Amino acid sequence: MACHSIQAMKLPLVLACAALALVSAGCGSHSLPPQQIPGVSEQLVTPAALARYPASSPQHALLDWWRSAQFADPVAFLAAFTPPVRSRLAHRPAFGEELDYFAGSIRNAAPRILTTEIDGSRARIFTKIAYRTPIGTMHFVIYSRPQAFELVRHGDRWLLADDTLVASALRQRNP
Repeated sequence: MACHSIQAMKLPLVLACAALALVSAGCGSHSLPPQQIPGVSEQLVTPAALARYPASSPQHALLDWWRSAQFADPVAFLAAFTPPVRSRLAHRPAFGEELDYFAGSIRNAAPRILTTEIDGSRARIFTKIAYRTPIGTMHFVIYSRPQAFELVRHGDRWLLADDTLVASALRQRNP
């Protein structure tokens, strides 16, 4: 009979601990980076993904920038933009914190390139960004959004002409 009482007490105790963990995880400031849960939901750009496109292509430039953003590499991240955008971003007082936030917001996201339009020194890449939202540690759900990226040829490199996606993510940080 004593064993049955202990077993009966275990379930409520486990449920109470789980509820406490969920409540604690929800507390905090809106300025914290998105929750960074490694595992099946993570979608980091790999060398194989980069190798699908020629190194001199706008598609390769976009994926290379995406990787630098995912890894919060400030030098490579900024170098992927045109000089005016690069300067504006680099001079933001909270640039480091904002890059960390943006990196966390896209580690579970991957752009799928649908089409690319190139007109001389300008390119527009149409993507579908798939975001994996973790459910526990072994499963995730996917939602997606279309996103176009504007690039310009600057010398022998393709550079991002705007920071629309970054700005959109940062608005989520400070609604």
